Amino acid sequence: MNNNTKQLKYLNFTFVYCFRRNEWNGIAWPNSLAKERGYKKVEIKSDNEKDMILSFKKIALSEKYNDQKKIEEILSSKHKEYLMLIDKPFVGTIKAKHRSTTHCYACKTVINDNIEDTCILCKWRVCPNCGACGCGYVG
Repeated sequence: MNNNTKQLKYLNFTFVYCFRRNEWNGIAWPNSLAKERGYKKVEIKSDNEKDMILSFKKIALSEKYNDQKKIEEILSSKHKEYLMLIDKPFVGTIKAKHRSTTHCYACKTVINDNIEDTCILCKWRVCPNCGACGCGYVG
């Protein structure tokens, strides 16, 4: 990213934008779970930065892109598949009490703080990309 490029993470999107050619230009990328649901990147242009950010947040908040229940179902399904691969039972997930950005040891995907599902067995956050948790971690 160059010096005038800014980045914002909001709900299921990462938004990268900058002022170029006398206008604000930005692209909103869905996270891996939203991509799985068929969402594509969205381009936004505006005369001012504030309107650009508001447009981005409206897109992220729209029902089309922010179906949290569906996202949780996809994550749960991936986690079940992962646990089957390592011969562990699926007991379920709980919402994380403390969240921070981390990464998956199995596939190296960044796990943003908006992913809050935690494996009940190991208490690790579930990867939104591959469904891994700490149950399969070998230090």
